[in-house]
Amino acid sequence: MIRVAKALNRILGRRGRVWGDRYHARLLRTPREVRNALIYVLANWKKHEPGAHGFDPRSSAAWFDGWKATPPLAATRPVARARTWLASVGWRRRGLIDVDESPSSRAGRSARTFHDAATTPMTSAAAASPQGGTRTGPANEGA
Repeated sequence: MIRVAKALNRILGRRGRVWGDRYHARLLRTPREVRNALIYVLANWKKHEPGAHGFDPRSSAAWFDGWKATPPLAATRPVARARTWLASVGWRRRGLIDVDESPSSRAGRSARTFHDAATTPMTSAAAASPQGGTRTGPANEGA
């Protein structure tokens, strides 16, 4: 990644961080936060494809087992199964995800939207919580 960033800066004639402001990691502590994050990851592609609906054909969404409808599957599962209670069971208490649901479609159902949850600062006490949680970020992609 560093080599790519340096090459981009050289091509663009600039200096400084390339992806520094594009990455945000935070601990997901509640079933609602995990469900909202799943909706964001699985359905965010629709904002780039006007009129899009259904499952993203270029993602692992077909192997996600939390849809209300069952997508067509290929034989080989390219993603690992969730390992934490929040990521495998807890979020389901908030309901399975509809194929046409998107991060913005749930905003009216709750005063606290995904955007609000994602931008709420986390205290150091919460970060060190012994209850744990599900971490977002590159190390947990596909989990």
